[in-house]
Formats: sequence, C-alpha cells, structure tokens
Amino acid sequence: MLFRPSAFFIRLITYIIMYKVIFFDLDDTLWDFQANAKVAMNSLFLSSSLQNLFPSFESFYSKYQEVNHELWRLYSLGEVTKDKLMIDRFLIPLTDAGKNDILDSIIKDGGRLIHDSLDDVKADNHVKLH
Repeated sequence: MLFRPSAFFIRLITYIIMYKVIFFDLDDTLWDFQANAKVAMNSLFLSSSLQNLFPSFESFYSKYQEVNHELWRLYSLGEVTKDKLMIDRFLIPLTDAGKNDILDSIIKDGGRLIHDSLDDVKADNHVKLH
C-alpha cells in the first residue's frame, strides 16, 4: 500500500522546512524565571547581610518585588529610564529600611552575585522548567 500523507502532515513539513530559526521565550514560558530569580535574590540578601535590615528574606523580597513591578510599569510608560529602574529597585527598599550606604556594593556586586547564584541554581538542578 502506498503511503499518502494527510494535508496536515504536508503543511507541518512545509512549515518545518520554511522556518530557519525558531525563537523561544524562556522567561516564565519554558523556564520558571520567578522561582530562579528568588533563589538569586536570596543569595544577594545573605551575601550583603541584608538580614540585619529586614526581619526576613520574605519581607525584603516582598518589598523589592513591589518596587520592581512598579518601576517596570513606569518604564513601560516611558516615565523612568532603565538605569533609574536598575538602581531604584534596590535603593527604595534600602532607604525604607533606613540604610542606603551599602547600595554601591550591592549594585557593583549584584550583577555578579545574581549571575553566580543562577549558575549555582543550575548546578544544583534547581532550575525549574514548566
């Protein structure tokens, strides 16, 4: 018996051949970015001794998220720059806690700490995929 592909199968093969590149949006689609960001922020919290300023990681992270979400909203409206967002999302919670003199070290080390934390998360198999 001769194989006769269905119309769907022919369209599928056509699409596969047509596309040279397929992009995937990993953030909260295939990769649970929020869970991994929380792990990275916990490392930042501990390494920067923020437990001396906040009663718990959860209280720090809750305030950080509140400020971060609002700043991203303002950024999407063109009301703040990305540079201001990147600094103020740390500055505002620290200022509210009565301490902002450690901001420079957090900004300087924050990117490295978060990057290293994400590497640790991957190495420990804590990367959460949907």
